[in-house]
Amino acid sequence: MKKKLIFAEIGLNHLGSKIYAKKYLKSLLKTNIDGLTFQIKKSDFYNDLQDSYYKKNKKFYKNYREKKFYINLFRKKFFKNLNLEDNFYKFAYSECKKSKKLLGFAIADVNKINFLNKCKVDFIKILSDDFDNIDLIKKALKSHARFILISTGFSSIRKIKKLLNKIKSDNKVILIHTRFANSIKENDLQKIDFLRSKFKVKVGFGNHSNNLNTIKLSVKYNPDVILFYVRGKKNVSHPDHKHAVPLNKVDNLCKYLKKN
Repeated sequence: MKKKLIFAEIGLNHLGSKIYAKKYLKSLLKTNIDGLTFQIKKSDFYNDLQDSYYKKNKKFYKNYREKKFYINLFRKKFFKNLNLEDNFYKFAYSECKKSKKLLGFAIADVNKINFLNKCKVDFIKILSDDFDNIDLIKKALKSHARFILISTGFSSIRKIKKLLNKIKSDNKVILIHTRFANSIKENDLQKIDFLRSKFKVKVGFGNHSNNLNTIKLSVKYNPDVILFYVRGKKNVSHPDHKHAVPLNKVDNLCKYLKKN
């Protein structure tokens, strides 16, 4: 049985709080995960979020999958942005190295690649929204990151082929099969095997299903990487909430995934 990498995605579920983010780190570094990820969006996103909050501009969250979270955020009396300072990410890298865990970032801001490079992060994830962002992907590939995870989302086979041709099927690339659906059938897990056979590249699975059993079922298709979101103990709505694994259940899930 080949070794698969298990990554816990904090994403923006730290809610912009350094204290809360440290709690994620402390908990996850005690588990059997191989690594964890944070998410850095474009600077425009954080600026627009703040501006829209004060102007009560509901158009901001109209097209977001995390609509419920943003509705609740806009109802709060005091605004808290979702970004963390660079110094925290340096701290996170140091803590991960001490615990022999990998650290990666889901990155949308091409201007942050140089910073991540200096931090010597282990891997970079490209979100499905940026599947066509060739500049971002190429810059990530030129970084010192050991591998680049590219989420396919609902990209067609033709589109995936076109991308791989443009980046010359770089051996650092791992395609991540993703679906934003809740039923097992709609998650189309057999696509993992199909993509691997079709393009002769490594393929992983990124969970976005509220049915968390989907994560366990994915092992049947031998993904090279399994990613799932996690959420902390705060009794609040998180950006990635329903499809996130509670922190206290992460270790048991990891043990299952590694054993099967």
